Amino acid sequence: MSMADDMNKEISDITQLEVGDVTTGTVTKIEKKHALINVNAKLDGVLPISELSNLHIEKIEDVLSEGDSLTVKVIKASEDELVVSKKAVDAEKAWEELKPKFENNETFDVEIHDVVKGGLVADLGVRGFIPASLVENYYVEDFSEYKGKTLSVKIIEFEPESNKLILSHRAVVEEELERKKQEALQNLQPGEVKTGTVQRITNFGAFVNIGDIDGLVHISEIAHHHVETPDEVLKEGEEVTVKVLSVDPENERISLSIKETIPGPWEQISETFNVGDV
Repeated sequence: MSMADDMNKEISDITQLEVGDVTTGTVTKIEKKHALINVNAKLDGVLPISELSNLHIEKIEDVLSEGDSLTVKVIKASEDELVVSKKAVDAEKAWEELKPKFENNETFDVEIHDVVKGGLVADLGVRGFIPASLVENYYVEDFSEYKGKTLSVKIIEFEPESNKLILSHRAVVEEELERKKQEALQNLQPGEVKTGTVQRITNFGAFVNIGDIDGLVHISEIAHHHVETPDEVLKEGEEVTVKVLSVDPENERISLSIKETIPGPWEQISETFNVGDV
């Protein structure tokens, strides 16, 4: 083979890359703000630190080493410059894998990568954001302990075109509570005696939690004597014994009685008095 043939073979072996092309290359050098990738082209691909990940990267060497093999996408190509992106490839693959999870309302686990103003961030190949209001079904003062924690989530907003992925752990918690509530409604029977906790007091009675569901103790079912207002005899957080009066699964209503679990004033009269006593 002549020298000219060798040169022609070399040129034909060099990949002519254009914007949008996806290729695999090897990390040849790591600089402060970028890495060089050999992608078998006339120029080495420049991988800027900002194109490494959807998340903030402090140092390239924290995530890359020389000799690493990477799949990258060409985002800029000219005679004297070839710029590539790893996060663009990761994002395309991630959106593809996340789509059925969104469509099927699937629950899956994510690791919390960072705590930011307004919520939590997870790396799923794209940036997944859990707003503070969607982390738990109660108010959280300090989220610092969530970093590195694994949470089960659902996707509630899925917008690849605007790079928007909103996740919710609260939705998973509430779904599980609803499942347990429905189970309790199906299994609870009138006549059962339960121990519960007073959750909320109103002017017409008190709501008592008996495990996975709340039931209402009407004011007339609190005591054998007349009760003017429920807070005269009950306080929130108090533990009480109740009897199930009725269960209405369709309307999710449970009627409870405290009075039915307490001996009435006339029940022990025969032990206290005899016929003829004055």
